Amino acid sequence: MKQNKINQAYLALGRLGENDKLGVNDQWSIYTLRKMLRQYTEFYDERMTVIKNKYREFADKDGTLSGDKANEYIEECNELGEMEVDVEEYKKVTLKLVAGIKCADIEVLEDFVDFAPPDAE
Repeated sequence: MKQNKINQAYLALGRLGENDKLGVNDQWSIYTLRKMLRQYTEFYDERMTVIKNKYREFADKDGTLSGDKANEYIEECNELGEMEVDVEEYKKVTLKLVAGIKCADIEVLEDFVDFAPPDAE
């Protein structure tokens, strides 16, 4: 799985965790899945810090890179995001769709969460 996909899922799970319409069992499922993904996002953050520090000396006083160094920076960031990661085995969780869950988050989480249809209104 690509590192960017993991990062997006981690952030989407954080947004889901703020939804007060999800029950305590759903919140627990979100927490455990997010906890499993945390190690991968922490690795990404650490590597991004290394990349930023590497190019800091080439930035102007406003922190802007230009020219070849800007292209190299972007390339390294893209390579990190596109890196294939072996995600530890996990059980896909099922959550009932409730108000406040956005379609974009559902799409980002399709490798981690099965969304059940909402209750009929």
